[in-house]
Amino acid sequence: MRGVLLLLALCVALCSCAEKPAPRPPMPDSPEAWTILPGNFIIDLAAGAKVRLNPAVQEFVLYPSAEAAKKAFPAAFPAENPDDWRVYLLEGNFADLAIPCGAGFCLGVPVRAIDWSE
Repeated sequence: MRGVLLLLALCVALCSCAEKPAPRPPMPDSPEAWTILPGNFIIDLAAGAKVRLNPAVQEFVLYPSAEAAKKAFPAAFPAENPDDWRVYLLEGNFADLAIPCGAGFCLGVPVRAIDWSE
């Protein structure tokens, strides 16, 4: 019986020490959704090509504004050349496109990139 109680106490202690995930901010109420993509997509968009993103192929972190994406930009690709990446506007509003991921939100449905931010 003591062994069971000791095992139970050990389980409770270990569970209380487990790291809790970072709290997720509330879903932004934004009519826009932005993400960070390779800079060469500007050429495709300017030429009228349809740039489609598929979250089943790659994870795309979403931001509610171009400013929020630009603020997160240095941390998004710390080892990459910042000139190779740009902030892009996606077709649709944030709530319709976003799913929870990590401490923020990611693209949850296929969508087109429609513009970029300077």
